[in-house]
Amino acid sequence: MEKFKITKLDQIFILFSGIFLPLINLRIDLLGFTLSFYMISIIIGYFFILIKKPPLKILYIEKNEILIFLFLFTYFVSIFYSENLTIGILRFIKLVFVILFYFFTVTIIVEKKFYLPNIIKWIKMSLFIFMIYLGYIYFFVFNRTFIGLNSKIATGTGKNSLAFMVAILIPFFLNSFFEDKKNIKFSLKYMELFASLIIVLLAISIQSRGLFLVILFYFFILLLTEIKNKKFYFKIFLSIILIFLVVFLFLSEELKSDLFFRFSVIFRLFEQNVYLEDLSNIRYDLIKRSIELFSASPLIGVGAGNFMYFGQGSFYISHNDYLLVLSEQGIIGLIIFLLVLFSFIKSAFFNLKKEKNYINKSLLMSVLGLSLYLFFINAYDNILVWTLFAFIKGTKINIHKNQKGDFQ
Repeated sequence: MEKFKITKLDQIFILFSGIFLPLINLRIDLLGFTLSFYMISIIIGYFFILIKKPPLKILYIEKNEILIFLFLFTYFVSIFYSENLTIGILRFIKLVFVILFYFFTVTIIVEKKFYLPNIIKWIKMSLFIFMIYLGYIYFFVFNRTFIGLNSKIATGTGKNSLAFMVAILIPFFLNSFFEDKKNIKFSLKYMELFASLIIVLLAISIQSRGLFLVILFYFFILLLTEIKNKKFYFKIFLSIILIFLVVFLFLSEELKSDLFFRFSVIFRLFEQNVYLEDLSNIRYDLIKRSIELFSASPLIGVGAGNFMYFGQGSFYISHNDYLLVLSEQGIIGLIIFLLVLFSFIKSAFFNLKKEKNYINKSLLMSVLGLSLYLFFINAYDNILVWTLFAFIKGTKINIHKNQKGDFQ
């Protein structure tokens, strides 16, 4: 039986990995690759574990992870019939790289079971401070009506990355507040309400339609799962009142106008005689492009990196991972990709069923939100996606070990 003892090194790793995960713009160039500070902390944490145990004893691979290697193989094969070999190879290397970090992270979470809940505490604190900082910079220094990622110049470049990161992490705020906690001070509950409210408002101020839809989706999940909880309705009512007060009392007319214009487009899709091409020519063109590429090679796709370069000229990136995989790896690649995604959704459901806590509920909401967000972004080779998968997988292994009595 193993007793957990938190050392100074453990505390440093928990602190740095938790703080650096939301800070996606903190990166360094190393040997031709760009590494985030979070990725560096994972490398260091993994090799500290290697000092004590050989790699084969800490290699955690389950049957369903054969799907990951199968997707990698499908992607690798698709490089050879790509018209842009260089792009295909570079994207394959990146995909291998983030999957390697997935296994590193799983190892760390399993070998150090107490890491995950403590890392998430620092993630929440770091994200809260980071978003307030960006809000201050963009609203008061740059005098803009949106929040961006670049704190040196006011630009929309990087907004998609910022919105995606927030979409993955915001369930930890929502579930922490809406969780029914008995042994917690009333003042702390109000602090959690304040933090959740600020994060939601700042997230909406990024003005990402994909993020906005995902946040609505999260509240829909909360409504379904807490439908019998009377305290939940009071918290929702209180949150809505406070949001309206903040919006109407503190937001400028220009900001409110921009937000309304940006998000009203989404709801126009439900109007009669309104079609996607009327609202977003780029999105419509991307769907047409996907259909053309799929028609050219339905079974195996047109090859890695070919969404932008197949045929004459160049094109936008797809802004939709499902369309991207369908176009480049065909039906075979899409089926494997969907099975990979479903396997982690299934694992997240398993974790919540076995251990009902706000972390497992947040992980489930995040992976469901990810499934929705992939309709609006290209992110299947993003370190955040595979970190989320690693948190789910590591938690599942720890639950199995608890059931067998491997932990004390």
